[in-house]
Amino acid sequence: MKKPVPIPKNLWKVMKITFSQVLLICLCTGLAMAHKTSAQEVLNRTISLQGDKLELRDVLRQIEKEAKVKFVYSTRIQSNQRVSIHASNRRLSVVLDEVLKPIDIDYEVIENRILLRKSKERQSVPQPKEEQGAWTSQPIELPISGTIKDEKGVAMAGVSILIKGTTRGTTTDTNGNYSLDVPDAQTTLIISYVGYITQQLVVGTRSQINLTLLPDDRFLNEVQVVAFGEQRKRDVTGSISSLKAADIRANTAASPDVALQGRAAGVQITQAGGTPGGAVRINVRGVASINSNSQPLIVIDGQPVNSSAFGTGGVAMNPLSEINPDDIESMEVLKDASASILFGSRAANGVILITTKKGKKGKPTFDFGYQHGINTATNRVDLIDNGADHFNILKRAARNNIQAGLAPASSNLANLVPTGILRGSLPASFDNQLIDSTTLYNTSTNWLDQVLRQGSFQQATLSVGGGTKNLTIYGSGSYRREEGIVIGQGLRRLSGRINMEYNPIKILKLGANVSLNGITNEMVPLGNSYQYGLSSALPAYPIQLPDGTFFNGIANGTNNTTRIGSNPVFYRNNYSNESNTFRNINTFFAQLEPVKGLTIRSEFGTDRQKTRNDILLNPTLFPQGIQGAERMGDGRAENRNVLNRNSNWNNTINYTRELGENHRLVLLAGNSLQNRISDNETYITERVPSSAITGLDTTRSVVFNDEISFRFVSYFGRINYAFKDRYLFEVSLRSDGSSRFGPENRWATFPGMSVGWVISDESFLNTSSFVNFMKLRASYGRTGNAEIGNFSWQKNFTFVGYNAAIYGGIQGGQFTNPGNSALTWESTTQFDAGIEFTLLNNRISGTLDYYNKDSDGLLLDYALGPLFGTINNSMTINLGSVRNRGVEFSLTTRNIIKEGFRWTTDFNISHNKNTVLSTYTAPFLNYPFQVIAGPSIATPGYSLGNYYMAQFAGFDPNTGNELFYERDRVAFSTTGQTVKTGALWDGTIANNAGNNQFILENRTPYPVLFGGLTNSFQFGKIDFNFLFYYQYGNWIYDQGERIQSYPTTGQVLRAESPGIGSLRDELARTEGVYRMQWNSNARGFESSRFLHDGSFIRLKNVQIGYNLPASVAKKLRLRTARISLTGQNLLTFTKFNGWDPEVFRNGGADGSTATLSPGVTNNDLPQVRTILAGINFGF
Repeated sequence: MKKPVPIPKNLWKVMKITFSQVLLICLCTGLAMAHKTSAQEVLNRTISLQGDKLELRDVLRQIEKEAKVKFVYSTRIQSNQRVSIHASNRRLSVVLDEVLKPIDIDYEVIENRILLRKSKERQSVPQPKEEQGAWTSQPIELPISGTIKDEKGVAMAGVSILIKGTTRGTTTDTNGNYSLDVPDAQTTLIISYVGYITQQLVVGTRSQINLTLLPDDRFLNEVQVVAFGEQRKRDVTGSISSLKAADIRANTAASPDVALQGRAAGVQITQAGGTPGGAVRINVRGVASINSNSQPLIVIDGQPVNSSAFGTGGVAMNPLSEINPDDIESMEVLKDASASILFGSRAANGVILITTKKGKKGKPTFDFGYQHGINTATNRVDLIDNGADHFNILKRAARNNIQAGLAPASSNLANLVPTGILRGSLPASFDNQLIDSTTLYNTSTNWLDQVLRQGSFQQATLSVGGGTKNLTIYGSGSYRREEGIVIGQGLRRLSGRINMEYNPIKILKLGANVSLNGITNEMVPLGNSYQYGLSSALPAYPIQLPDGTFFNGIANGTNNTTRIGSNPVFYRNNYSNESNTFRNINTFFAQLEPVKGLTIRSEFGTDRQKTRNDILLNPTLFPQGIQGAERMGDGRAENRNVLNRNSNWNNTINYTRELGENHRLVLLAGNSLQNRISDNETYITERVPSSAITGLDTTRSVVFNDEISFRFVSYFGRINYAFKDRYLFEVSLRSDGSSRFGPENRWATFPGMSVGWVISDESFLNTSSFVNFMKLRASYGRTGNAEIGNFSWQKNFTFVGYNAAIYGGIQGGQFTNPGNSALTWESTTQFDAGIEFTLLNNRISGTLDYYNKDSDGLLLDYALGPLFGTINNSMTINLGSVRNRGVEFSLTTRNIIKEGFRWTTDFNISHNKNTVLSTYTAPFLNYPFQVIAGPSIATPGYSLGNYYMAQFAGFDPNTGNELFYERDRVAFSTTGQTVKTGALWDGTIANNAGNNQFILENRTPYPVLFGGLTNSFQFGKIDFNFLFYYQYGNWIYDQGERIQSYPTTGQVLRAESPGIGSLRDELARTEGVYRMQWNSNARGFESSRFLHDGSFIRLKNVQIGYNLPASVAKKLRLRTARISLTGQNLLTFTKFNGWDPEVFRNGGADGSTATLSPGVTNNDLPQVRTILAGINFGF
């Protein structure tokens, strides 16, 4: 069986010590081996450019933008002369030859700069007489020369030296040297270079003038996507993590948000294991709520979209899996209040901005990609896998009961198996459906082989982009087919997208982003398939009887009762669950720029999601008279239609103004209107005819039509001010009104402010050879969380579904919520302080952030007493508060950059400490209320979800029984603190856990540290990269292991159990006491015996690719061609012996289950190991 790679105890310590050393070695090696970009690599870049009779300066600007280069030339080159160009995806060298040679200009490439000079032949041509006369009238008196270097002392080629007031000048050569004749000693020289501060000086009596030019960071104009627009990255004063298209493409999951794992500091990503399109839990800087949704807001092209998980077949699905990741240009995570404040009441948990690709001007280009691969489970646990061992363990446990002090138990086989399995347990008429003892002992069915498989993965994508001067278009189509590792689970997705921008006139831009996605999910309940193999489908049970019928498909009980059995193959063969979803996400906008600096934009977006879910248990699986039938049975169908319609209308005005040389002001004002309407129809029927998907007998129906789920009306504004492009200030404000709150609290205002200081521009640092760029920033603001449910403030008379309040087959309702008109917003105030830096000639860059998030007014259910008259006898009130405090560090190093070989490293690490500050007090409480969810608790002074359970003290050496620590009941009843008395109690004999649970110090489901390490290499045409993701300090409670560690009737057993080791070895023991008993009471409660360190390091992603040489691709009439091999989750290093340390509860990604118990696992699917091959080519 496949296992995770275990870490021996000593090796684990060594790994902890040497992990940082390895990183340090990588960084130091990089510093020692840094090299420059090659000229050939620059000239091989491809560009597209169209135009007739364009000024040369405009052509050069376009080439700079597309090829990521900088041109350097003196004023001798007439930049206003006109040229024509028609290039589509052509190499830069070819384009430069076609543009520059006809006008007698030579060029030279130096790193990413291109130096332009007049051709030598042209320079030798005699000047016209008029020019000769001019030169004669200004005789040269002083020859000067010198060397120009940058702030690091490196010679600079292509620096312009110009005589002020004339067009005369020269440029430096490749060694930074120049020479020039000037008229006299009063001549002023202007020395300039793109990206550096221009200097002016008087020649005087000097003949040798050497200079050092300093960088001008105002040319660092890389833009950053922010809320409602873009900003220069230099100007951003908030904390933002970005992910580009290349990183998103490396992700093999159906959903794009998984790509953030290990690549964005402070963002913890956990995917539902093994399920195609399964839900993803995203925590940005911890969890800021107790009972409400803690997921971030997802915004696609400016439009908030539905991101809540949809459940089917017992598995939560991710709506973002309905979106093609290949259409995404970038993803930004807004983490602090300054960055996310303009989303107000939706931003307490962070915001993820997704920007899709756009077309580019030029001839249409096509890109095609195909991937094919396989999926397998990352791990399997070992089980007792044969009937003989299984029943010998049970018999030994039964015989041990008297010594353990339990009631005597018979070790006869009939007592050890459920009724309806062994012949003789039912009347003789059932014997042909039952099996004998010989079959039970001699059968070794591997049920996991019957429910798990090697899955498969296929995806094909075709995209096209291009445009004219006034119109650009990007279009794509994609098909994905994925067969999950659970037999019966699969996903098919057909996606299409068109993004278009049109400029009918210079001041007006119109655009539309339209996506159409069709998704089919095939599901089988995990509880009736995979989890059967871990619970009630014993290895002693055969799959089929000798006559070919399935054994224990329909289980017979006493008194002629029948129920669905535990045979997963039989269940799967007679069950179907298919969901068909059509999703249409659109954004339409008009943008007007009537005057320079003023932009008026209006955009309207829609997100329409329609799902049809059909679940069928055919008459073989659900026969007449079966337990659970509400009518007569004979087949059961559940048909569900869900329609969610989201619309969002944003209107913004943005004004940018330069006030003199030292002041820049940017103003933003806007409003937003969001509306969601939901239809939900569920029909449950029985007596289903053959080949039908709907039954004839209605058991119940629940219908909601045209219900306004919620509506938001918002007004917002932002002011950005920069002084000397060095001192940065930002103030933001958003006011939200929401239908989710009562009239008294419908509106809330969320302010924020931030400052930045580009300290590298100061005189004491701007000459540093070590620091290229450094910015200090700080922010403070308040955001909200409106994800509290749509009608929590109102009295609710609710259609609850299933077997409650049914009359005459019609679903009735129940009084469930007394309402609370004073209910208001959960709010989060956050302080953030950070530093951004670039060092050693841009070879090292990084960020360091400290933050403190206090979330107040968290919703808790206040107990009202049993006679209040509602179903849950509680009222939702704003009572709780939680703090998240932490540090994030990101580092990027360009270790080696030279022709033929590149190596870069990205590393990030995050630490977050979560603390519950308050819940509530009441007259009937002696201490603050404790929110308890299974083995987890939320109580002041401890982390959210801190483990709370009986504390295991070992085995009694005389009886083999489990012992647990006793809690001081007096101390607990008065203070709520859990203190040991020093005594022990026997959990095998009696279940006293309710009065002896402990808050376990430093045992939480959330990691102390997490992050990722990425290394990227390029060897000529071969590229190779890998990502390690890690978590440290989180704990996992394995409920499945607990259930599988105690011998009892009809329960699968694990091969190893905590504290005991191998059950087979325990069975063979001849000395000492036996540590397993039949039906131990300890099986019925949670204990720290099954609580494990969940730390792990995982090789999350590995990819190797080969790019076909351009010359070979050209012969094949291709623009580009690439083949690749990708692996995901290939290796896992952990001490956790369960299924997978990356735990995701199948209950979903949001709500109290996700916030309080994210580390509790109960036979949940593991993650998948993926290996796939891909081919991409462009033409």
